[in-house]
Amino acid sequence: MKDIVISANEEGQRLDKFLKKYFKEAGSGFLYKMLRKKNIVLNKNKAAGNEKLNAGDIISIFMSDETISKFRGEEKKHISEPQIKIDIKTDGYTNQKYIKYNSYRIDILYEDEYIIFFNKPAGILSQKAKKDDISMVEILECYLLKTGQISGENIQKPGICSRLDRNTGGVMACGKNLKGLQALTEAIKERRVSKYYRCIVEGIPESESILSGYLIKDIDNNKVYISDDKYQNEKYIRTEFKVIDTYDDKALLEVKLITGRTHQIRAHLAYKGFPIAGDVKYGAAADSRLKHYLLHAYKVRFGKEEGILSGVSEKTVMAPLPEEFEKYLQYIR
Repeated sequence: MKDIVISANEEGQRLDKFLKKYFKEAGSGFLYKMLRKKNIVLNKNKAAGNEKLNAGDIISIFMSDETISKFRGEEKKHISEPQIKIDIKTDGYTNQKYIKYNSYRIDILYEDEYIIFFNKPAGILSQKAKKDDISMVEILECYLLKTGQISGENIQKPGICSRLDRNTGGVMACGKNLKGLQALTEAIKERRVSKYYRCIVEGIPESESILSGYLIKDIDNNKVYISDDKYQNEKYIRTEFKVIDTYDDKALLEVKLITGRTHQIRAHLAYKGFPIAGDVKYGAAADSRLKHYLLHAYKVRFGKEEGILSGVSEKTVMAPLPEEFEKYLQYIR
């Protein structure tokens, strides 16, 4: 027999969906049979499976330890087994809380009970591409484990809500639990969150512009192409920008991302003749002074929010330009 107490990380989901995650080797028929026979009960009462779980609810499982282990899967990896070592520190000059991972400093820009925003450094993946990769997902999990905000019994993992390319740094929004993940994802999907980027481009664009078109993916080459016209299943994209400053043959732009597609900003600006400095993949000249292209997720701005996102209502979360970006600006001025 085993009791599971639902935490804030897990509330908000249906009982049957929770059980399918918990017993990953069990079929739906078996789980519903266990519910009917009261081998699985919710708060000491018979349950149908469609009940919404709340923090503090108790799921009682009347099975042997061996049966529980079997249906959970012998190779289950607990979230309580961190793959990496991090240190949590506070900057003595700025009082900025940050995570130290290898040579990376990852500032915590905002945090509450449900959500957290990081300043992701360029060079770290948002999500794993291969099994052994370390990404911001693992760093987020490790941080929440180390601060006691999640434990090995959590079924619903935390997750990121705004994916950035490996070499794009800046504001990264994450949900610490199911409620935060759902609320933040919905706000971004409904475009209640405005996302702004800074980049340095080759060439001098007009002072302001609204770009639209259709994005075509080339999966084999991990690249996208832009078309002015729609032919089949291309995704519509819209990108807005304004010029912040100009130099001899380059410009500093602020880009507002209206739709969020793979490589959208990089490909769209290159298509219009203004590739991002250092972005050789999309036509920029090679530059020995740059380790990667200069695109930075500069800020996100929220409108009026209530409930779970009330902590960021009408707030702006900003990530200062990284040192390499600032140094290149000084060089071209």
